[in-house]
Amino acid sequence: MGFEKAPRKSDFTPARSPQGIPAYKTQEEYYDEVLQLRKQIGALNQENSTIKTKLRRLEEDNQKKEKEISVLLNPGKHEDFHRTLRDHHPSSSAIIHGLKQKILKLETQLKDKENTYNKLKSDLKTTKIEELKVQMETYYQEIVRLQNYKSQFQMKETAKGKSIQSKVKTLTFFITFRTSTI
Repeated sequence: MGFEKAPRKSDFTPARSPQGIPAYKTQEEYYDEVLQLRKQIGALNQENSTIKTKLRRLEEDNQKKEKEISVLLNPGKHEDFHRTLRDHHPSSSAIIHGLKQKILKLETQLKDKENTYNKLKSDLKTTKIEELKVQMETYYQEIVRLQNYKSQFQMKETAKGKSIQSKVKTLTFFITFRTSTI
Protein backbone atom coordinates (compact mmCIF):
# COMPACT_ATOMS: atom_id res chain seq x y z
CA MET A 1 0.00 0.00 0.00
CA GLY A 2 2.97 2.24 0.02
CA PHE A 3 4.09 1.49 3.54
CA GLU A 4 6.02 -1.58 2.54
CA LYS A 5 9.75 -1.42 2.46
CA ALA A 6 11.32 -1.80 -0.94
CA PRO A 7 13.85 -4.66 -1.09
CA ARG A 8 17.41 -3.47 -1.14
CA LYS A 9 20.14 -4.94 -3.25
CA SER A 10 22.09 -5.98 -0.14
CA ASP A 11 19.22 -8.24 1.01
CA PHE A 12 19.68 -10.54 -2.01
CA THR A 13 23.46 -10.76 -2.19
CA PRO A 14 25.24 -13.70 -0.54
CA ALA A 15 27.43 -13.09 2.51
CA ARG A 16 30.82 -11.76 1.49
CA SER A 17 33.89 -10.87 3.43
CA PRO A 18 34.94 -7.22 3.54
CA GLN A 19 37.53 -7.91 0.85
CA GLY A 20 34.90 -9.01 -1.64
CA ILE A 21 35.60 -12.77 -1.45
CA PRO A 22 32.45 -14.91 -1.02
CA ALA A 23 32.28 -16.89 2.26
CA TYR A 24 32.05 -20.53 1.13
CA LYS A 25 32.21 -23.57 3.34
CA THR A 26 35.22 -25.84 3.38
CA GLN A 27 35.19 -29.25 1.76
CA GLU A 28 35.04 -30.92 5.16
CA GLU A 29 31.98 -28.92 6.11
CA TYR A 30 30.26 -29.87 2.85
CA TYR A 31 31.26 -33.51 3.36
CA ASP A 32 29.88 -33.49 6.91
CA GLU A 33 26.69 -31.89 5.67
CA VAL A 34 26.34 -34.52 2.92
CA LEU A 35 26.83 -37.33 5.48
CA GLN A 36 24.26 -35.79 7.78
CA LEU A 37 21.78 -35.44 4.92
CA ARG A 38 22.38 -39.06 3.88
CA LYS A 39 21.62 -40.18 7.43
CA GLN A 40 18.44 -38.15 7.39
CA ILE A 41 17.46 -39.68 4.05
CA GLY A 42 18.06 -43.17 5.42
CA ALA A 43 16.00 -42.46 8.52
CA LEU A 44 13.20 -41.01 6.41
CA ASN A 45 13.28 -44.01 4.05
CA GLN A 46 13.06 -46.39 6.99
CA GLU A 47 10.22 -44.39 8.52
CA ASN A 48 8.50 -44.35 5.13
CA SER A 49 8.70 -48.14 4.83
CA THR A 50 7.32 -48.67 8.33
CA ILE A 51 4.47 -46.28 7.63
CA LYS A 52 3.74 -48.10 4.36
CA THR A 53 3.58 -51.45 6.16
CA LYS A 54 1.30 -49.97 8.82
CA LEU A 55 -0.89 -48.53 6.08
CA ARG A 56 -1.04 -51.89 4.31
CA ARG A 57 -2.03 -53.65 7.54
CA LEU A 58 -4.66 -51.04 8.30
CA GLU A 59 -6.08 -51.36 4.78
CA GLU A 60 -6.28 -55.14 5.20
CA ASP A 61 -8.01 -54.74 8.56
CA ASN A 62 -10.36 -52.20 7.02
CA GLN A 63 -11.27 -54.62 4.23
CA LYS A 64 -11.92 -57.39 6.76
CA LYS A 65 -14.14 -55.12 8.82
CA GLU A 66 -16.03 -53.99 5.72
CA LYS A 67 -16.69 -57.64 4.85
CA GLU A 68 -17.91 -58.29 8.39
CA ILE A 69 -20.18 -55.25 8.22
CA SER A 70 -21.60 -56.38 4.89
CA VAL A 71 -22.24 -59.82 6.38
CA LEU A 72 -24.02 -58.27 9.33
CA LEU A 73 -26.07 -55.94 7.15
CA ASN A 74 -27.08 -58.70 4.72
CA PRO A 75 -27.92 -61.71 6.86
CA GLY A 76 -29.80 -63.33 3.97
CA LYS A 77 -26.55 -64.21 2.20
CA HIS A 78 -25.19 -66.37 5.00
CA GLU A 79 -27.21 -69.39 6.04
CA ASP A 80 -25.94 -69.76 9.61
CA PHE A 81 -26.71 -66.21 10.60
CA HIS A 82 -30.06 -66.33 8.81
CA ARG A 83 -30.92 -69.61 10.51
CA THR A 84 -30.12 -68.29 13.98
CA LEU A 85 -32.21 -65.18 13.36
CA ARG A 86 -35.07 -67.28 12.01
CA ASP A 87 -34.93 -69.73 14.91
CA HIS A 88 -36.82 -68.35 17.84
CA HIS A 89 -35.44 -70.88 20.21
CA PRO A 90 -34.18 -69.41 23.42
CA SER A 91 -31.06 -71.54 23.08
CA SER A 92 -29.87 -69.80 19.90
CA SER A 93 -30.28 -66.32 21.33
CA ALA A 94 -28.61 -67.48 24.53
CA ILE A 95 -25.69 -68.84 22.52
CA ILE A 96 -25.32 -65.53 20.68
CA HIS A 97 -25.54 -63.60 23.93
CA GLY A 98 -23.00 -65.91 25.59
CA LEU A 99 -20.59 -65.54 22.69
CA LYS A 100 -20.90 -61.76 22.82
CA GLN A 101 -20.11 -61.86 26.54
CA LYS A 102 -17.07 -64.07 25.90
CA ILE A 103 -15.83 -61.65 23.23
CA LEU A 104 -16.15 -58.72 25.62
CA LYS A 105 -14.31 -60.60 28.37
CA LEU A 106 -11.54 -61.63 25.99
CA GLU A 107 -11.17 -58.06 24.72
CA THR A 108 -10.82 -56.73 28.26
CA GLN A 109 -8.31 -59.45 29.10
CA LEU A 110 -6.36 -58.59 25.98
CA LYS A 111 -6.28 -54.91 26.90
CA ASP A 112 -5.13 -55.77 30.44
CA LYS A 113 -2.38 -58.03 29.13
CA GLU A 114 -1.22 -55.37 26.67
CA ASN A 115 -1.09 -52.81 29.47
CA THR A 116 0.94 -55.10 31.74
CA TYR A 117 3.23 -55.97 28.84
CA ASN A 118 3.86 -52.30 28.11
CA LYS A 119 4.48 -51.63 31.82
CA LEU A 120 6.96 -54.50 32.04
CA LYS A 121 8.66 -53.39 28.87
CA SER A 122 9.18 -49.88 30.19
CA ASP A 123 9.96 -50.93 33.77
CA LEU A 124 13.56 -50.31 34.72
CA LYS A 125 13.76 -53.38 36.94
CA THR A 126 12.91 -55.62 34.02
CA THR A 127 15.56 -54.04 31.85
CA LYS A 128 18.08 -54.35 34.66
CA ILE A 129 17.23 -58.03 35.00
CA GLU A 130 17.83 -58.51 31.29
CA GLU A 131 21.16 -56.72 31.59
CA LEU A 132 22.09 -58.91 34.55
CA LYS A 133 21.22 -62.02 32.56
CA VAL A 134 23.50 -60.95 29.73
CA GLN A 135 26.24 -60.11 32.21
CA MET A 136 25.82 -63.47 33.94
CA GLU A 137 26.10 -65.31 30.61
CA THR A 138 29.34 -63.50 29.80
CA TYR A 139 30.74 -64.36 33.23
CA TYR A 140 29.80 -68.00 32.70
CA GLN A 141 31.50 -68.07 29.31
CA GLU A 142 34.63 -66.56 30.85
CA ILE A 143 34.61 -69.19 33.62
CA VAL A 144 34.33 -71.99 31.06
CA ARG A 145 37.18 -70.48 29.05
CA LEU A 146 39.40 -70.22 32.13
CA GLN A 147 38.57 -73.78 33.19
CA ASN A 148 39.56 -75.04 29.75
CA TYR A 149 42.79 -73.06 29.93
CA LYS A 150 43.51 -74.48 33.40
CA SER A 151 42.95 -78.06 32.25
CA GLN A 152 45.21 -77.52 29.23
CA PHE A 153 47.88 -76.00 31.47
CA GLN A 154 47.66 -78.95 33.89
CA MET A 155 47.98 -81.39 31.02
CA LYS A 156 51.12 -79.60 29.83
CA GLU A 157 52.57 -79.60 33.35
CA THR A 158 51.93 -83.32 33.82
CA ALA A 159 53.52 -84.02 30.45
CA LYS A 160 56.59 -81.98 31.46
CA GLY A 161 56.71 -83.75 34.82
CA LYS A 162 56.61 -87.16 33.14
CA SER A 163 59.38 -86.23 30.74
CA ILE A 164 61.53 -84.97 33.63
CA GLN A 165 60.88 -88.16 35.59
CA SER A 166 61.85 -90.29 32.61
CA LYS A 167 65.06 -88.28 32.21
CA VAL A 168 65.87 -88.69 35.90
CA LYS A 169 65.30 -92.44 35.66
CA THR A 170 67.55 -92.76 32.65
CA LEU A 171 70.26 -90.71 34.37
CA THR A 172 70.07 -92.77 37.55
CA PHE A 173 70.19 -95.93 35.51
CA PHE A 174 73.15 -94.62 33.59
CA ILE A 175 74.93 -93.59 36.80
CA THR A 176 74.28 -96.96 38.48
CA PHE A 177 75.40 -98.76 35.38
CA ARG A 178 78.65 -96.75 35.27
CA THR A 179 79.37 -97.21 38.93
CA SER A 180 78.73 -100.89 38.70
CA THR A 181 81.06 -101.26 35.73
CA ILE A 182 83.86 -99.30 37.28
